[in-house]
Amino acid sequence: LRSALWCFVVHPSFEAFFALMIMTNAIFVAVQTDLAAKGISKDSDSVLFSLSIMYTVVFTAEIVLRVAAEGYGFFVHRGQWAWNMLDLF
Repeated sequence: LRSALWCFVVHPSFEAFFALMIMTNAIFVAVQTDLAAKGISKDSDSVLFSLSIMYTVVFTAEIVLRVAAEGYGFFVHRGQWAWNMLDLF
């Protein structure tokens, strides 16, 4: 099971999907900040909250899948452990 999960999380499609999620999340944060700065975020609070929850769930799922696939190696992998810890926090 772990080797199948490993193949899944290192697949280019998996990586591309989460790269796209990171980029769209950055745009979302920028729009959310702009709306708050203009004082009009109150009109769209429920939509913004729902999108925020969606991103949280997606990024949590990514971390869970990566930790399940890599096990302890997620925390000590040479060259990537710092990025993995950054993703975790």
